[in-house]
Amino acid sequence: MGKAIIGILKNPFETANQFLYVATVTTTQKAIFSSLEIQSGQKWTVHDVKTDEQIATGKQMVSQGDFTGMFMLVQASSWGAVPGISSNYNVDERLANTALAVLEGSVDETMMDVLKS
Repeated sequence: MGKAIIGILKNPFETANQFLYVATVTTTQKAIFSSLEIQSGQKWTVHDVKTDEQIATGKQMVSQGDFTGMFMLVQASSWGAVPGISSNYNVDERLANTALAVLEGSVDETMMDVLKS
């Protein structure tokens, strides 16, 4: 995120008044999980959920005043492939990586950084 902001500040005229999409890693939950197990040396338990069920539960929780249901809706939008709530910007939008000098990374590099912090 910091590198993208620096790129915006260095290119104010080219980046003004527009949405900018940046992606450093394109991955799946299974790839993240696999990398996490390898990098941490620990086995993890997986609970598979269906996006449509997560959306329904999240909406129901929010409608009943339990706003922690928003976390389920955010997860569904991040990982689901449901029309209208997908956030697969690297496929659906033109990325600004080149203009902002933001390089692509890897799941393993990112996981190593996360586990170090």
